[in-house]
Amino acid sequence: MVIYENDCVGCPDSIGCIGKTCPKVNVPHYYCDECGDETDTYIFDNAELCSACILNKFKKTIDY
Repeated sequence: MVIYENDCVGCPDSIGCIGKTCPKVNVPHYYCDECGDETDTYIFDNAELCSACILNKFKKTIDY
């Protein structure tokens, strides 16, 4: 799943805050639908999964 989070770094007053136009305000963070880890996710079986969870699904399918 994708969750947009505010990754504000608290710019010093000398630089000034640019508010909602700052690229750090709405940053996408990708979380695995299966384990919840924040990582790169891939669409698999209508879910956004990390590579480890995809491998686990394949292992369960292959195990007899």
